Amino acid sequence: MSIPSVRSVLVASALVAAFLVAACGPAAEPSLVRSAWPVTMAGSAWTAIRVGNQATVVGSEPTATFTGGDLKGTTGCNSYFGSYKYATGVIKIGQIGSTAMACLDAAVAATEQRFMAAMQGASSVSIDPDGRLILNGRGGSIMFEVAPQQAG
Repeated sequence: MSIPSVRSVLVASALVAAFLVAACGPAAEPSLVRSAWPVTMAGSAWTAIRVGNQATVVGSEPTATFTGGDLKGTTGCNSYFGSYKYATGVIKIGQIGSTAMACLDAAVAATEQRFMAAMQGASSVSIDPDGRLILNGRGGSIMFEVAPQQAG
């Protein structure tokens, strides 16, 4: 067994130091860049923070809860339900049903329309570097954060 040379130890130390300095840089802006894929969607609950390029209305954020092959949540105005199939970054959401209450707030109604189009058209799922769930597809994109735990 050979002893590492002083030069190889110095090079390794310099690389570690460079990595640590780079890791301490400024935080990146949120993005829709894929970092990883969820292993499963089952058992996860999410709150939408952006639909397309617009933030959701505070207090009326859409939600999504995935259990087995079922999907349910709120649009910020109405409740919805449906089914889904997921496999390593690919999602297929079945027909979605929903309640049909009128959304009195125009911003919430607009978010609901964009959200439902994006959910129905979703084809890919990823987790960004900050742990947010990104659904993307022909209907647009949705950025979710992990939903708060319900007391119970």
